[in-house]
Amino acid sequence: MTTASTVADYPQTIQKLLDSTECTRDGAMLRLLSRFGIRISEIVRLRVADVDSTRGTVAVHSKGGRWRAIYVDSETMSIIGELTNGRKGGEPLFTDRKGGPISTDSVARILRRYAVRAGVTDGSVRVLRHSLTANLLAAGANVSAIAALLGYRPSAVVRNVTAEEIMAAINI
Repeated sequence: MTTASTVADYPQTIQKLLDSTECTRDGAMLRLLSRFGIRISEIVRLRVADVDSTRGTVAVHSKGGRWRAIYVDSETMSIIGELTNGRKGGEPLFTDRKGGPISTDSVARILRRYAVRAGVTDGSVRVLRHSLTANLLAAGANVSAIAALLGYRPSAVVRNVTAEEIMAAINI
């Protein structure tokens, strides 16, 4: 078993997680959670209209009424496109078996199920977000860009945090 928080193993761990998915909906959710740092609360608020396949973006509604545009890779957009085909803009992007909006508990349960299947000991969204942050920092990404991707409020505090402080805070 492995954890998602080992920086060197992050890409392989995430790939194992994604390879374990059984359906388009789950694959799209896990991609958004693991590759783009979207929170579960943001996943359940996504609507079909939030997807702009022409621009390759997903409009994510964050805490406090804010939103941010997440640019997604073409493979992820293709998977999301399968979910939006023939659906109306106001409908939830991710639905439960009955067609209603998926709940935060259901998303967490789905993530845990695939984490176990992939052999990831701690596949929580918190660990995925921390692991993504560590991986981006290790790759040399700008701290402010990472904060914007993850939906943190732009502030002097965020802009002045060093990569070393972030790594220490998330125990890497």
